[in-house]
Amino acid sequence: MIALTTINTWKCDGDYFNRLEVLFRNIESNKTQLLLLQEAFQSADNLYDTTRYLADKLGYNYASSRSRPKKRKLNGVFVESYSNVSILSKYPIVSSTIVPMPSDEADGGREAIASEIIINNKRILVISIHLSHLRNDELRKQQLSDLLCQPFLQSEYDGIFVGGDFNATISKEYLALFQQGLFSIEDTHNYKTGSEGPEYTFLMENFSKKIDHILQISLKGKKMLEISDSKIVFHEPDPKPGIKASDHNGVMIHINI
Repeated sequence: MIALTTINTWKCDGDYFNRLEVLFRNIESNKTQLLLLQEAFQSADNLYDTTRYLADKLGYNYASSRSRPKKRKLNGVFVESYSNVSILSKYPIVSSTIVPMPSDEADGGREAIASEIIINNKRILVISIHLSHLRNDELRKQQLSDLLCQPFLQSEYDGIFVGGDFNATISKEYLALFQQGLFSIEDTHNYKTGSEGPEYTFLMENFSKKIDHILQISLKGKKMLEISDSKIVFHEPDPKPGIKASDHNGVMIHINI
């Protein structure tokens, strides 16, 4: 059984260095072997890099984009930096592909990253995405639709998972808009087994919604992998610094491989 988690890591905002330690401890305690990161901060001088830091601490393999260049405030000082999408894996990463996404001038430079990973002699494709935060449902639909049209999805994988910050809630009706001729798509959170915890991944004032998701994609006629559990994680403040890992909660699933 493999644990796959997606988490928006909130760039370098808040108490960044303490949050990194909390995030590492959360990952360790949840025993997750595959991680999809969004808003993974990386300074342009490579001095700070969320993905590399976690990979080194965990002893994991990783692949990362260099997306959305911008000056961001780190400990009160503006630094040139990136907000990346990344993948960390306890297992070998065979190959990775950066997928540019349709953009708006107000929210340009978004990308997805797809990595092929070998687990127990099975070929698994995992994709980390971060859809637009603009109040533009059509742009988000275009971004997801464009990703699902990528030719590498048509390869013979044993499992395909797309996870990340969708900046939108999803439903069966929503996913029906993206059913391509070759594919079946399911929200893995439909398999939830009633574990304790919140049912949202983002909370701001009176706004609380589940906007982070993990989808399973399969060629039609091919049996999907069994998801034994799905739950919201990383939602509790760490006792030591008294803060959460991020402004988002994570979503974790267990896959029977």
